Amino acid sequence: CVLNFPSSAQAAQVEAIARATGCNPVPTAKQAVGYVHVRDKFALGGFTAVVSTHVAPMAIAECPLQVEATVMAMHPPGEDDGQGFVIVEGRIRCVHAHEDITVDGTQHIDVARWKPLIYLFRQYLGVGEPVGRNFRAEMPMRASASQ
Repeated sequence: CVLNFPSSAQAAQVEAIARATGCNPVPTAKQAVGYVHVRDKFALGGFTAVVSTHVAPMAIAECPLQVEATVMAMHPPGEDDGQGFVIVEGRIRCVHAHEDITVDGTQHIDVARWKPLIYLFRQYLGVGEPVGRNFRAEMPMRASASQ
């Protein structure tokens, strides 16, 4: 799988694909709340598909952060209430970050420049100023994010 992390500036593009599902036919529960089948959700949102380096699914070129992962296991939630989701365990294979969100010349994300889109209680939010740093922020990173 590929986890594509859009920036807060991409909220309208993400919302453009919010009612879209690749399922055809659309499951009854999704039909009831307005989902529609869309074959190419990337195009619908104005996104560009790019080939991933370690997994089969495509990544979204415009997303500042993309994480390629191998799905290791999938589990229904402990109390499956029919919401139609599963818990996915994955192993990160590779991380891609646009240069404009990294600390110059390093593999570190510059938290002052990276403004991820956050979906919280049916609202899209950005982030504010950092309020502190974890002790691990000073630890060196491994040589390659794909290891």
